Amino acid sequence: MKLLFKKVIKRATIFRIREIIEGYHSLAVFEGRYYVTLKDGRIAGCVSLVERGWYMTEIKHLFVKEEYRASGVGRFLLEEALKKVFTPLVCCTVRSDNKRSADLFLKNSFDIMGTFQNSMTDREIFLMVRNLQQKE
Repeated sequence: MKLLFKKVIKRATIFRIREIIEGYHSLAVFEGRYYVTLKDGRIAGCVSLVERGWYMTEIKHLFVKEEYRASGVGRFLLEEALKKVFTPLVCCTVRSDNKRSADLFLKNSFDIMGTFQNSMTDREIFLMVRNLQQKE
């Protein structure tokens, strides 16, 4: 099965992505460029990139539908998204109890730069950053 990575353009796809994300994060703020991964013509996951300035891009809403988890879709999404980043730094936030996501970012050279409490959900959050100019 081949995975495809596509920029979201169709209005219907945008609404479907919004439904998927709101299903796990009802307070989500939608911004940036959204990309989807298709597996057998169906949405398997999505990711958004938001340029915060000349120096940093934020990865938001990296999400893999449950039936595609643990199959490499998350890794594929992250690797393809990183190819679209042209700033020296890239960051994301991950709930500390989301071990699968935190491990994915750690395995891809992100560092936990700090933790904080999300005041809306009272959950602990990791701020993760990767310097794309650093040699691995």
